[in-house]
Amino acid sequence: MSSRNKNFTSHIYDLLKEITEKPELDFSDKIQRFRSYLEMIFKELTKSETRLFSNLSSRCEFVFEADNTPVDLRIEISGLRKFANKIVHNEITEVKDIQSEEKKALKTICLTLKHFFDAETPETLKNIFSGNKNLTYRTHKKSVKEKIPFISATVLKIIQPKDNQKFCILKCVDESGDKEELSVALWNDLQYVGRSAWEFCKINFFNLTYNPEKNNPGYYSSTNDTLVVIEPDYLLDATALAECFLTEEGIPVAYFLKRFIYSQKTDSMLKGLAVNYLLDELLINPEADINILIEDFFKENLLSLALLNDNTKSNIVDEILNNHLKNIKNFVNQYRNHNVLIEPAFYSADYGISGRLDCLIDYGNGRKDIFELKTNKLSHTDIKLPHKFQVTAYNLLLKSAFEGKRSGSSMILYSVAQNSPLRNVNNTIFEVKALLKIRNRIINGEYMLSTGDINFFRIFSPENFSSLPDFIKSSAYSLSEKYSRAGNILKKYFQHFSSFIARELWIAKIGSNQSTDYADYGFSSIWRKNIYEKIESASVLHSLVFDKYDEDKNSYHFIFEIPDIISNFRENDTAIIYPQNEKETNPILNQILKCTISSISTDSVVIILRNKQISKNYFASNGKWVIEHDFQETGFNSFTQSVTDLLYSDKSELLLGIKKPEFENYNYNNPELNKSQNNIINKALSAKDYFLLQGPPGTGKTSFALIKILEEILKKQDLKTAILTFTNRAANQICENLLKNKIEFLRFGDDGSEEDYLLKNKIKNLDVSEIRELIKNTRTIVSTVHSFIGRYKDLEPLIKFDTVIVDEASQLLEPHLIGILSRCNKFILIGDHFQLPAISLQNDSETEIKDKDLRETGFYDLKVSLFERLFNQCKKNKWDDAIGILEYHYRMHDEIAQLINPYYNNKLISTTEKQKSPVIKIKQDLSPFENSVMNSRLIYIPSKKLIQNQYNTNEAEIVIDLLSIIKKSYEDKFDENTVGVITPWRKQIRCIKDNIKDEEIKSRVIIDTVERYQGSEKEIIIISTAVFSINQLSNIQSLTFDRRVDRKLNVALSRAISKMIITGCEEILMQDEHYSRILRIIKEKGFYYKK
Repeated sequence: MSSRNKNFTSHIYDLLKEITEKPELDFSDKIQRFRSYLEMIFKELTKSETRLFSNLSSRCEFVFEADNTPVDLRIEISGLRKFANKIVHNEITEVKDIQSEEKKALKTICLTLKHFFDAETPETLKNIFSGNKNLTYRTHKKSVKEKIPFISATVLKIIQPKDNQKFCILKCVDESGDKEELSVALWNDLQYVGRSAWEFCKINFFNLTYNPEKNNPGYYSSTNDTLVVIEPDYLLDATALAECFLTEEGIPVAYFLKRFIYSQKTDSMLKGLAVNYLLDELLINPEADINILIEDFFKENLLSLALLNDNTKSNIVDEILNNHLKNIKNFVNQYRNHNVLIEPAFYSADYGISGRLDCLIDYGNGRKDIFELKTNKLSHTDIKLPHKFQVTAYNLLLKSAFEGKRSGSSMILYSVAQNSPLRNVNNTIFEVKALLKIRNRIINGEYMLSTGDINFFRIFSPENFSSLPDFIKSSAYSLSEKYSRAGNILKKYFQHFSSFIARELWIAKIGSNQSTDYADYGFSSIWRKNIYEKIESASVLHSLVFDKYDEDKNSYHFIFEIPDIISNFRENDTAIIYPQNEKETNPILNQILKCTISSISTDSVVIILRNKQISKNYFASNGKWVIEHDFQETGFNSFTQSVTDLLYSDKSELLLGIKKPEFENYNYNNPELNKSQNNIINKALSAKDYFLLQGPPGTGKTSFALIKILEEILKKQDLKTAILTFTNRAANQICENLLKNKIEFLRFGDDGSEEDYLLKNKIKNLDVSEIRELIKNTRTIVSTVHSFIGRYKDLEPLIKFDTVIVDEASQLLEPHLIGILSRCNKFILIGDHFQLPAISLQNDSETEIKDKDLRETGFYDLKVSLFERLFNQCKKNKWDDAIGILEYHYRMHDEIAQLINPYYNNKLISTTEKQKSPVIKIKQDLSPFENSVMNSRLIYIPSKKLIQNQYNTNEAEIVIDLLSIIKKSYEDKFDENTVGVITPWRKQIRCIKDNIKDEEIKSRVIIDTVERYQGSEKEIIIISTAVFSINQLSNIQSLTFDRRVDRKLNVALSRAISKMIITGCEEILMQDEHYSRILRIIKEKGFYYKK
């Protein structure tokens, strides 16, 4: 067994011991943990696979087949998985023999580790279950069911039709029901499933019938009303599906073309939004003044209006008043006394779709009418195909959400129609099948792209475009031509990164191959995890009680019934909110509202609803509420379009690192700067194509370098500069520095403030022509990449950026930037690839590039930032003029800087006397230990090795004692800048916070992860590692490709100004080269405490 495997199995055995040694854990909690550890094992076994698994069942079945696992062990593993799922989802509420079930689960995990890793079970665990032969999940075979109304299965094998056969066969295993294995014959119009599905995918079958002719109790056939849904947890948007129905059959390629091709904003799009806004407002207040509503709409959409034609507004107003208003008013008057829900969102894991309805009328007796507003011009009384299938999708959503108990009409409101504006949509099984067929074919394409199947890119063949409408066809042919003519490296770049983004999207929706202590199901966690699992992983705000509505800010305030909830929510996060049901039923059996977190504290949260027209008393109707993270697919489309932009760019060889960047000496010299600083600024200004600046911690890359470069650029007339950042925090910091240096600028996006430099505030009282002039005359804009990537193409008619400066560039993936940089004359990237990296949901084996041509060009990992790739390429090719590193740092004392200086080849130089000064001895009445802590700069305090998963109570005690000592020593100088605590685990954050009794410490000390600390600094930093195994330690690290730098450790250490304290298990930390180096330095030069 390899050392890696040994570390992993030791970690799992330790976790199992923790369960057995905690009698206070209830049965349900223990079973959930057993299931989680089973998932960890199978993720470890499949972590190098390129194929994707949507759930534990498909992952297990793949391993079983590849390993030829004995049948007996398969039965036990599957039995545990199914039993645990039923416990988690409250399908089993009473268990006769709890101890036997716990022993059975423990035995199964141990047998699994023994078989797959050859890891002997520790005697302490073996003694718990040995000697009892009845600990088995083997059951008697169930009787044959004549019909199966619904079953969820994993596909083991696909048998395609032979000769003139009119059916395919899917050999499957039942995921959670009574049947074990079954064969399903799909006839006639369902034969396509054999070509769209793949081995080990998940499938939902509706309405199967037993086929007695085969004399096989597990043989079933499709009927006329059989429905098939491939990978149902991967939700596709109802509108996106409907838009594929440009013909009766539907055109799946239309779905993917919209992902690759940017859609320019048009007058008709804005008109549609205006009519929708009008309907929503009038449904809430039928007496509202129409002219005021129209003006309010355009005030909220001033920028969109400015980017369109001069007469757009007048044309839209005329068309609304003359062609739409009458039907809108008639509809409002007809339903004004009913319970109207505006834009409710629904998700269906039965049919694999999601959608947000325009309007739902709830009569309270099971009847629910739905209405979809359409502003298209019509010359007949028919219903357009895309609209019919959109309503078909909505009907499925409501059937799923209300478990088939919904009655009512489904209608399209054609607001411009002269005759019969309200048109009923009657769905038959044929429309449902057609919709699901398109969905399943798209899912097949998503899987091909996500797994790097080169055959996916055949969709760019011109023969696929013949049925497309003209407005799509021209763009499709252009993309096809650019793709076919692309050089070898450019084409492979496009293919690899398109697949990389698709895989990120897949993982974001239904989970990853990462082996972590918590099951990761992506967005599908909403319905696949119960509330307790979500609380455990800090991914939910629960037990929220509605407090009040703030009319001025249009925000809703909620109080935490349970105070000090630890969560991973932050301000401006997008979220969903739904009622909390005491029975813990599936949350998607509700209407769900979308919102944004406006502010969050330890005892309350404030949200702003995306749908501002909801009744202000809505939240008073339910006792408690739940908030979870929302999922937005538009960002992934922007990244794909960004990669596509490179196909159209004349800068592709430069951005791919093939072409050498050019320079022209600028001769910059500032007598206020030293030689090294002048050299850096001169390099940046001399670059004609690009310059890469590495800024180690505390070197002032934004406060100094960026400002000096920008000041010099602005000396040239009419040059436009975009300054982009990864985070809002960095953008705010840059804005502060620009204000200090009296540099005029505009800020795109919304930081929640009323600052005049924000574009949204600046244009409030301007007309369209004034807005255009403002943008045209602005020479510097500041924005996050997230805000900029969706609008830079729309802005090009008004402003073209000569230079793009990107701060935090090493935290941005290639697709974030490649499109933006392909359209500017020059770019300067500022970052540090030795600090926190770009975030990817994929593991190392998934993102490693194996293609020989790409590797020879400098590509080795898809999640490496463009900054790091180009930086390494410039070093390799000795293009030294294109790169630089800031060497003078202003934050850390030299004794702390020595901990990270080896990462930078010992080039970091301190600049102030304070950074070199000895510790000022504190003369207070302190104990020997307190004296040692306060009179040392580097401190290590070993903690006990406790088998506690992602927390350590001993370390929590040490941290709290240290905080008390620091507060006592600082006296009235103790404030928010004095000390901070960094720990990798949210459980440890909770453990520390829950045990702090001093309210001043609790309010003034930030205890958080290193990710939240990047960009911050404190006088004193305390690091609590809380690990008990080398496997855990490796999971909290972020190593560079050559493993020379631990980026997370680098950031954590460099947050400290004058004192660094580390606590952790010495036995574990000394097994790692990075932590052991730090501990050896502290032992030699600092305070190493050992009782």
